[in-house]
Amino acid sequence: GKEYIRWMNFALAFAKENRGRMMDIVLEVIKREVPKHTDFKNIRFSPPIDCHHNYASLETHYGKKVWIHRKGAISAQAGEMGIIPGAMGSTSYLVRGKGNPESFCSCSHGAGRKMSRKQAKKNFGVEATIKDLKSQGVFLGKERKSDVGEESRFAYKDIDTVIANELDLMEPVKAVKTLAVVKG
Repeated sequence: GKEYIRWMNFALAFAKENRGRMMDIVLEVIKREVPKHTDFKNIRFSPPIDCHHNYASLETHYGKKVWIHRKGAISAQAGEMGIIPGAMGSTSYLVRGKGNPESFCSCSHGAGRKMSRKQAKKNFGVEATIKDLKSQGVFLGKERKSDVGEESRFAYKDIDTVIANELDLMEPVKAVKTLAVVKG
């Protein structure tokens, strides 16, 4: 068990560093390129929000030290900022945790699937998904990707309903619109 925890903590630290470096690059590109192609000239960024969503953490709840395994969930301690993403092309939310003890100070990490990847890929092909994103003005980083359909926004639950169902766990701070999707 201790060896697992050491490796998990290493992976979490690696992932955090990786996200930080990617964010630095993305912000630099945005600062440099967006003013060249749009009317946005004075771009300001709020502090980054960085949260793990598949991990275990030793925490104190109800007066006891317990392991909390968040799979598809994020920490929502009182005042803690988090992100609840929708699907490609749908709204995502920046949220502030309420520290609800009944959820072990957690909330969902995303909208959640309403169908499997296999079913979504069958129902929403590559072309239909690309067309849907383009109709919303969303740039897709890799348009020729064969698995794009499995990430269609229609394969996920409605994010606004998910948010409404979690108002006792977190406070929505800002709804954000998708401008671009980079699918690896």
